Amino acid sequence: MIFGFLVALITSVVGSITGVGSGILMKPILDLFSGYPVDVINIMSSVTVFAMSLSAMIKELKNKVTIDYNTVIFLSSGSIVGGIIGKRIFENVKQNYGSGIVGAQSAVFSLLMFLIIIYLIKGKNFKTYKIDSKIVVALVGLILGFVSAFLGIGGGPLNVVLLILLFSMSTKEASLNSIFIIFFSQIASLIYGHITYGMPKMNFILLALMVFGGIFGGILGRYMANYFSDSLMKKMFMGAIIFSFVMGITHLSTVVF
Repeated sequence: MIFGFLVALITSVVGSITGVGSGILMKPILDLFSGYPVDVINIMSSVTVFAMSLSAMIKELKNKVTIDYNTVIFLSSGSIVGGIIGKRIFENVKQNYGSGIVGAQSAVFSLLMFLIIIYLIKGKNFKTYKIDSKIVVALVGLILGFVSAFLGIGGGPLNVVLLILLFSMSTKEASLNSIFIIFFSQIASLIYGHITYGMPKMNFILLALMVFGGIFGGILGRYMANYFSDSLMKKMFMGAIIFSFVMGITHLSTVVF
């Protein structure tokens, strides 16, 4: 229980600062060390990510930060639909292939992290855009919500990269907007999953401790982010992605071999 709380707290602090969400760091750690089934890990990760994003979002709203609400509203609307679709496909794959979903998640997760690392290394060679079409913005949100729910990670790193590429945001702006998208995609996935499939058996005391760690970590992370430069946040973002990639590859190797 102490391990679960510390994992939730530390990953939520880093996830809240960088906008990657705690799930991208938490899920591979739980996959590798917890010994819980994939559906239990997904729920623990998703609920903790939701708690982190909610606390971070409330803190930023109290600070009256500047947010591009037009972009966030349509991205979040798309992410709600994507979150429901991602949750449904995850459950269908799990029912049809059983434990095979673990390997599929790890493979997709590792590939996603690898592509993001390539972007971070070659980022200066990529042209950025300023998309205004509300339909396109909603479609981007749908994709982000789908990935978030299917992988159970919150989708943060993909959020940040696409927000920078498609909307010409700085890393700091993208990390803040990513928190809002994570909140809406996770709440849609959790509500839909609970109503449709119910709640798997788990240790609810551990879940409560992880939620507390997520809330405290979300608040602390956004407080710390106010004092970090965009350059430092880029380095932290890169470090979080590399760590997640290594953990994902390690878990994939244990599943395959």
